[in-house]
Amino acid sequence: MAGDLYLRSYNFGFDWRQGVVASAGVADAGKLVALNANGGINASLLDFSLGTIISNLGLGVGALQLATGFQNVALGYGSNQVANAAADNTSVGYQSLQIVTTGASNSVLGSQAGKNITSGANNALLGYRVGLALVNGNANTLLGSQAGLNITSGSLNVVAGYLTQLAGAADNNSIVIGANVVGLGSNTAIIGDANITRTYLQGIIQTSGVLVVNLPAPVAGRYATAVVTDSNATLTAGIGAVVAGGGANIVPVFTNGVDWRIG
Repeated sequence: MAGDLYLRSYNFGFDWRQGVVASAGVADAGKLVALNANGGINASLLDFSLGTIISNLGLGVGALQLATGFQNVALGYGSNQVANAAADNTSVGYQSLQIVTTGASNSVLGSQAGKNITSGANNALLGYRVGLALVNGNANTLLGSQAGLNITSGSLNVVAGYLTQLAGAADNNSIVIGANVVGLGSNTAIIGDANITRTYLQGIIQTSGVLVVNLPAPVAGRYATAVVTDSNATLTAGIGAVVAGGGANIVPVFTNGVDWRIG
Protein backbone atom coordinates (compact mmCIF):
# COMPACT_ATOMS: atom_id res chain seq x y z
CA MET A 1 0.00 0.00 0.00
CA ALA A 2 1.12 3.59 -0.58
CA GLY A 3 3.46 4.72 2.16
CA ASP A 4 4.51 1.23 3.17
CA LEU A 5 8.18 0.26 3.36
CA TYR A 6 9.40 -3.21 2.57
CA LEU A 7 13.02 -4.14 3.36
CA ARG A 8 14.19 -7.50 2.10
CA SER A 9 17.89 -7.32 1.15
CA TYR A 10 21.22 -5.68 1.79
CA ASN A 11 20.89 -3.45 -1.27
CA PHE A 12 19.19 -0.09 -1.20
CA GLY A 13 18.00 1.78 -4.30
CA PHE A 14 15.82 4.84 -4.51
CA ASP A 15 13.87 5.88 -7.61
CA TRP A 16 12.32 9.34 -7.72
CA ARG A 17 9.53 8.37 -10.13
CA GLN A 18 5.99 9.32 -9.13
CA GLY A 19 2.91 7.15 -9.28
CA VAL A 20 4.63 3.81 -8.75
CA VAL A 21 2.21 1.16 -7.60
CA ALA A 22 3.62 -2.07 -6.24
CA SER A 23 3.09 -4.62 -3.56
CA ALA A 24 5.41 -6.89 -1.63
CA GLY A 25 4.19 -10.02 -3.30
CA VAL A 26 6.22 -12.79 -4.87
CA ALA A 27 7.17 -10.60 -7.84
CA ASP A 28 8.75 -8.06 -5.50
CA ALA A 29 10.74 -10.50 -3.36
CA GLY A 30 14.20 -9.13 -2.74
CA LYS A 31 13.22 -5.50 -3.43
CA LEU A 32 12.80 -2.41 -1.32
CA VAL A 33 9.65 -0.50 -2.24
CA ALA A 34 8.71 2.81 -0.64
CA LEU A 35 5.55 4.33 -2.08
CA ASN A 36 4.27 7.83 -1.57
CA ALA A 37 1.00 8.75 -3.28
CA ASN A 38 1.71 12.43 -2.66
CA GLY A 39 4.79 12.52 -4.88
CA GLY A 40 7.44 11.78 -2.27
CA ILE A 41 10.12 9.10 -2.56
CA ASN A 42 9.06 6.17 -4.70
CA ALA A 43 11.84 3.64 -4.44
CA SER A 44 12.40 0.30 -6.12
CA LEU A 45 15.46 -1.69 -5.25
CA LEU A 46 17.52 -3.93 -7.48
CA ASP A 47 16.73 -7.62 -7.52
CA PHE A 48 18.74 -9.40 -4.90
CA SER A 49 20.50 -12.72 -5.35
CA LEU A 50 22.30 -13.88 -2.26
CA GLY A 51 26.05 -13.97 -2.77
CA THR A 52 26.10 -11.94 -6.02
CA ILE A 53 24.69 -8.53 -5.17
CA ILE A 54 25.76 -7.46 -1.73
CA SER A 55 26.01 -4.15 0.09
CA ASN A 56 25.17 -1.73 -2.74
CA LEU A 57 23.55 1.64 -2.13
CA GLY A 58 21.87 3.58 -4.94
CA LEU A 59 19.88 6.81 -4.79
CA GLY A 60 18.30 8.23 -7.95
CA VAL A 61 16.51 7.06 -11.07
CA GLY A 62 18.59 4.32 -12.70
CA ALA A 63 21.30 4.36 -10.05
CA LEU A 64 22.85 0.87 -9.91
CA GLN A 65 19.94 -0.29 -12.04
CA LEU A 66 21.75 -3.24 -13.62
CA ALA A 67 24.38 -3.84 -10.97
CA THR A 68 25.67 -7.34 -10.37
CA GLY A 69 28.76 -6.22 -8.51
CA PHE A 70 29.10 -5.41 -4.84
CA GLN A 71 30.07 -2.65 -2.41
CA ASN A 72 29.09 0.13 -4.82
CA VAL A 73 27.64 3.48 -3.79
CA ALA A 74 25.83 5.52 -6.46
CA LEU A 75 24.00 8.81 -5.89
CA GLY A 76 22.29 10.63 -8.75
CA TYR A 77 20.25 10.05 -11.90
CA GLY A 78 21.86 7.25 -13.93
CA SER A 79 24.84 7.02 -11.59
CA ASN A 80 26.72 3.71 -11.99
CA GLN A 81 23.71 2.48 -13.91
CA VAL A 82 25.24 -0.58 -15.57
CA ALA A 83 27.81 -1.79 -13.03
CA ASN A 84 28.07 -5.29 -14.49
CA ALA A 85 30.39 -7.01 -12.02
CA ALA A 86 31.95 -3.66 -11.09
CA ALA A 87 32.82 -3.40 -7.42
CA ASP A 88 33.94 -0.90 -4.80
CA ASN A 89 32.99 2.13 -6.89
CA THR A 90 31.69 5.37 -5.40
CA SER A 91 29.91 7.76 -7.78
CA VAL A 92 28.02 10.95 -6.98
CA GLY A 93 26.35 13.11 -9.62
CA TYR A 94 24.11 12.96 -12.69
CA GLN A 95 25.24 10.10 -14.96
CA SER A 96 28.48 9.78 -13.03
CA LEU A 97 30.33 6.54 -13.82
CA GLN A 98 27.20 5.59 -15.76
CA ILE A 99 28.37 2.70 -17.95
CA VAL A 100 31.15 1.14 -15.90
CA THR A 101 31.10 -2.61 -16.44
CA THR A 102 34.17 -4.17 -14.86
CA GLY A 103 36.15 -1.18 -13.61
CA ALA A 104 36.64 -1.24 -9.86
CA SER A 105 37.65 1.06 -7.02
CA ASN A 106 36.83 4.32 -8.80
CA SER A 107 35.87 7.40 -6.77
CA VAL A 108 33.91 9.92 -8.83
CA LEU A 109 32.15 13.15 -7.85
CA GLY A 110 30.49 15.48 -10.35
CA SER A 111 27.81 15.61 -13.01
CA GLN A 112 28.80 13.22 -15.84
CA ALA A 113 32.18 12.67 -14.25
CA GLY A 114 33.69 9.46 -15.59
CA LYS A 115 30.49 8.88 -17.55
CA ASN A 116 32.12 6.64 -20.18
CA ILE A 117 34.46 4.57 -18.02
CA THR A 118 33.90 0.88 -18.65
CA SER A 119 36.93 -1.08 -17.41
CA GLY A 120 39.08 1.72 -15.99
CA ALA A 121 39.97 1.22 -12.34
CA ASN A 122 41.40 3.11 -9.36
CA ASN A 123 40.59 6.52 -10.84
CA ALA A 124 39.82 9.56 -8.66
CA LEU A 125 37.72 12.20 -10.43
CA LEU A 126 36.35 15.43 -8.97
CA GLY A 127 34.42 18.06 -10.93
CA TYR A 128 31.83 18.66 -13.63
CA ARG A 129 32.33 16.32 -16.63
CA VAL A 130 35.80 15.38 -15.42
CA GLY A 131 37.33 12.57 -17.47
CA LEU A 132 34.26 12.47 -19.71
CA ALA A 133 36.01 10.50 -22.49
CA LEU A 134 37.92 8.16 -20.17
CA VAL A 135 37.16 4.52 -20.99
CA ASN A 136 39.84 2.11 -19.77
CA GLY A 137 42.59 4.23 -18.24
CA ASN A 138 43.69 3.39 -14.70
CA ALA A 139 44.90 5.25 -11.62
CA ASN A 140 44.29 8.76 -12.94
CA THR A 141 43.72 11.71 -10.62
CA LEU A 142 41.63 14.41 -12.31
CA LEU A 143 40.52 17.52 -10.45
CA GLY A 144 38.59 20.56 -11.68
CA SER A 145 35.63 21.33 -13.90
CA GLN A 146 36.06 19.53 -17.25
CA ALA A 147 39.62 18.53 -16.44
CA GLY A 148 41.06 15.70 -18.52
CA LEU A 149 38.25 15.76 -21.06
CA ASN A 150 40.45 14.21 -23.76
CA ILE A 151 41.80 11.22 -21.81
CA THR A 152 40.58 7.88 -23.13
CA SER A 153 43.08 5.17 -22.22
CA GLY A 154 45.90 7.01 -20.45
CA SER A 155 46.94 5.91 -16.97
CA LEU A 156 48.81 7.25 -13.93
CA ASN A 157 48.16 10.88 -14.86
CA VAL A 158 47.58 13.83 -12.54
CA VAL A 159 45.52 16.61 -14.12
CA ALA A 160 44.33 19.54 -12.02
CA GLY A 161 42.60 22.69 -13.19
CA TYR A 162 39.69 24.01 -15.23
CA LEU A 163 39.75 22.60 -18.79
CA THR A 164 43.28 21.27 -18.28
CA GLN A 165 44.13 18.48 -20.73
CA LEU A 166 46.76 15.93 -21.64
CA ALA A 167 48.75 16.33 -24.84
CA GLY A 168 47.39 12.99 -26.05
CA ALA A 169 44.42 10.81 -25.14
CA ALA A 170 46.66 7.85 -24.31
CA ASP A 171 49.43 9.69 -22.44
CA ASN A 172 50.76 8.02 -19.29
CA ASN A 173 52.40 9.41 -16.17
CA SER A 174 51.83 13.03 -17.14
CA ILE A 175 51.40 15.83 -14.59
CA VAL A 176 49.45 18.89 -15.77
CA ILE A 177 48.50 21.64 -13.31
CA GLY A 178 46.76 24.97 -13.92
CA ALA A 179 43.75 26.39 -15.77
CA ASN A 180 43.56 25.71 -19.51
CA VAL A 181 46.96 24.02 -19.48
CA VAL A 182 47.86 21.38 -22.08
CA GLY A 183 50.33 18.66 -21.13
CA LEU A 184 53.62 17.91 -22.85
CA GLY A 185 53.23 14.17 -23.29
CA SER A 186 53.93 11.00 -21.34
CA ASN A 187 56.42 11.18 -18.46
CA THR A 188 56.44 14.99 -18.36
CA ALA A 189 55.21 17.63 -15.93
CA ILE A 190 53.99 21.18 -16.51
CA ILE A 191 52.71 23.82 -14.09
CA GLY A 192 50.84 26.86 -15.40
CA ASP A 193 49.90 28.16 -18.84
CA ALA A 194 51.62 30.73 -21.05
CA ASN A 195 50.26 33.58 -18.93
CA ILE A 196 52.38 32.62 -15.91
CA THR A 197 55.32 35.00 -15.70
CA ARG A 198 57.08 33.78 -12.55
CA THR A 199 57.32 30.49 -10.69
CA TYR A 200 58.60 30.41 -7.13
CA LEU A 201 60.06 27.30 -5.51
CA GLN A 202 61.32 27.36 -1.96
CA GLY A 203 64.44 25.54 -0.76
CA ILE A 204 67.11 23.66 -2.66
CA ILE A 205 66.11 22.35 -6.07
CA GLN A 206 67.44 18.86 -6.69
CA THR A 207 67.65 17.09 -10.03
CA SER A 208 68.85 13.74 -11.31
CA GLY A 209 71.70 13.54 -13.80
CA VAL A 210 71.06 12.15 -17.28
CA LEU A 211 73.11 10.78 -20.13
CA VAL A 212 73.63 13.09 -23.11
CA VAL A 213 71.77 10.66 -25.33
CA ASN A 214 68.70 11.02 -23.11
CA LEU A 215 68.48 14.81 -23.35
CA PRO A 216 65.20 15.76 -25.08
CA ALA A 217 65.34 17.28 -28.54
CA PRO A 218 65.56 21.09 -28.35
CA VAL A 219 62.36 22.96 -29.18
CA ALA A 220 62.49 26.45 -30.62
CA GLY A 221 61.29 29.03 -28.12
CA ARG A 222 61.75 26.73 -25.12
CA TYR A 223 64.73 26.92 -22.80
CA ALA A 224 65.86 24.38 -20.23
CA THR A 225 68.72 23.28 -18.04
CA ALA A 226 69.93 19.86 -16.97
CA VAL A 227 72.93 18.00 -15.60
CA VAL A 228 74.65 15.31 -17.68
CA THR A 229 76.90 12.64 -16.24
CA ASP A 230 78.88 11.54 -19.30
CA SER A 231 80.19 14.72 -20.94
CA ASN A 232 83.44 14.25 -22.88
CA ALA A 233 84.56 17.71 -21.74
CA THR A 234 84.86 19.33 -18.32
CA LEU A 235 82.91 22.43 -17.40
CA THR A 236 85.95 24.71 -17.55
CA ALA A 237 87.28 23.32 -20.82
CA GLY A 238 83.98 22.99 -22.63
CA ILE A 239 81.86 25.87 -21.39
CA GLY A 240 79.68 27.19 -24.19
CA ALA A 241 80.41 24.22 -26.47
CA VAL A 242 77.79 21.78 -27.71
CA VAL A 243 77.82 18.88 -25.26
CA ALA A 244 78.84 15.41 -26.38
CA GLY A 245 78.71 12.14 -24.47
CA GLY A 246 81.24 9.38 -24.12
CA GLY A 247 83.11 10.80 -21.15
CA ALA A 248 82.79 10.72 -17.39
CA ASN A 249 82.38 14.40 -16.58
CA ILE A 250 79.38 15.74 -14.68
CA VAL A 251 78.49 19.16 -16.08
CA PRO A 252 75.47 21.47 -16.21
CA VAL A 253 73.99 22.04 -19.66
CA PHE A 254 71.36 24.32 -21.15
CA THR A 255 69.37 24.49 -24.36
CA ASN A 256 68.72 27.65 -26.33
CA GLY A 257 66.08 25.94 -28.42
CA VAL A 258 68.66 24.86 -31.00
CA ASP A 259 71.11 22.52 -29.21
CA TRP A 260 72.41 21.58 -25.78
CA ARG A 261 75.51 23.42 -24.58
CA ILE A 262 77.79 23.15 -21.56
CA GLY A 263 77.32 25.92 -19.05
